[in-house]
Amino acid sequence: MYVIRKRRLLVAGISCFLALCSMVFSLTQRTDHTAEATISLSPKDKLSADGNRQAFLNTVMSTVDTNKLSRKAMREAGWNAGAEEFNRHLDVETIATRDGTPGDLRVRFSDSRAKEASRVANIYATLFVNRVEQLGKDRLVGASLNAKAHIQKKAKPPVEEGLRVPIYTAAAAVAGLLIGVMVAMLLEGRVRSWRGVRDAEVTLHVPVLGSIPEYPETREEV
Repeated sequence: MYVIRKRRLLVAGISCFLALCSMVFSLTQRTDHTAEATISLSPKDKLSADGNRQAFLNTVMSTVDTNKLSRKAMREAGWNAGAEEFNRHLDVETIATRDGTPGDLRVRFSDSRAKEASRVANIYATLFVNRVEQLGKDRLVGASLNAKAHIQKKAKPPVEEGLRVPIYTAAAAVAGLLIGVMVAMLLEGRVRSWRGVRDAEVTLHVPVLGSIPEYPETREEV
């Protein structure tokens, strides 16, 4: 503790430097947050003996125009970066059940803003459900789409991005304190002389009753 107090400026400087570097890095680093919504799909009628769950999902996905759906979702979300970039952030896939069979649909959207990621994922999921319901009512080649859909789980914002900066900054400050203490102890171990009464007491583990000051040599003027 004596060494830390004596070199407190060094310890504090290293801690503040690392905390500042971590803060700047966290603010400038782009981190994508992924939000996830789940769509439950089920046939209106029982599947035929030759049909299966995967064939049913393939029929729904091929019937729903996903490209047109993406463009509509872009307009509602106010996306201006282009369709290719939008589709790069969007991921629609089936969820496998415990026994390995295809389950419901999972809609994922990634964005640097957590709330925006959940908002766009919910927009796309809602449009998908509405499109399935519409196709189920319309007549397509003499028959309707044998499917019904609803949103099983809405997307929620991931971990609040605002907490990332203070958490990383605090962790860097603690790491800086530990590094600063280590550097202070190493520097103190290299010192081979006493610079004061307290150094002598700490080294010898005995109290110092007095000290003789060292005066510079002076030459008498004639």
